[in-house]
Amino acid sequence: MNFRIVLNLGCISMLALASGPVPAQSEPGNLMKVTDVVNMQMPGMSVPPRTQTSQVCTSAKKPDPRQIAQHMEGCAISNYSQSADHVSYHMVCDRNGQQMVGDASFAILPGSGMHGTIHSVSNVQGRGMTMDMTIDAARVGSCDYTPAKPMP
Repeated sequence: MNFRIVLNLGCISMLALASGPVPAQSEPGNLMKVTDVVNMQMPGMSVPPRTQTSQVCTSAKKPDPRQIAQHMEGCAISNYSQSADHVSYHMVCDRNGQQMVGDASFAILPGSGMHGTIHSVSNVQGRGMTMDMTIDAARVGSCDYTPAKPMP
């Protein structure tokens, strides 16, 4: 093989390696209406349940509850496991020096929906706090989905 061709192929290969991974491409996704109900228990305090509704884009091929959690600032997910109709993971959130540790479990429902729970505990100003969250998600339209960040 000609030396110049070998040199060119070598340079192209090195440039390809040096350029790093290709950014995630978007794909057709499901726009999900997500409703969560949060119940908190703290000793000596009455905290009424709080309901919140938002919209999140998730994969049309494989529903991905990590997309919901990625919108929760300061949270990291580990021990992610997914089967055909069930997802579970461990989550640690750190906000302003307060840490919350929890476990999530989601059922993937027919028609692209999801139903899940997150049970978490934390210590707020020396007081133990338990938080139970119920999450329901239903498809309301289409969107451009970008896959979740890879798990560490």
